[in-house]
Amino acid sequence: MSLGLDFNLPGWAIGIFLLFGGLASITWSIKRFIHFNKLKKTGIRVQGIIFELTGGDSEGNSYPVMRFLTQKDEWITGKPKNNIATSFQKQGDKVSIIYDPSDPNNFVCDSPANLVIFISFVIGGLGMLGGGIANLLKD
Repeated sequence: MSLGLDFNLPGWAIGIFLLFGGLASITWSIKRFIHFNKLKKTGIRVQGIIFELTGGDSEGNSYPVMRFLTQKDEWITGKPKNNIATSFQKQGDKVSIIYDPSDPNNFVCDSPANLVIFISFVIGGLGMLGGGIANLLKD
């Protein structure tokens, strides 16, 4: 089945697009990984809840809004900095949260899925880089 899309782009243009896409993916992942690890080392771990789910998409994914109580008894409600779409979390589910004590609105959801996401973006970025280099070399 063909979608009828024929951009007829030269290989070098596709190669440049893939190179930039790969670099962006790797850069995003490394930046997020560094932020997450910094919070893991210096942040405060508390238990929170999925307060609500917003922005459902066509695949059934939605974005969690989380709520937790800081050590200074301040309620924080917002989206985590490592905000990912999920189809498996439900409103009211308990989650582990790590927040910055100097800025509690800077928080992440601590989950084993974080490492998988970081690695996936790096692998995808490397694949795009490889594809970009291959397209540039064949021209």
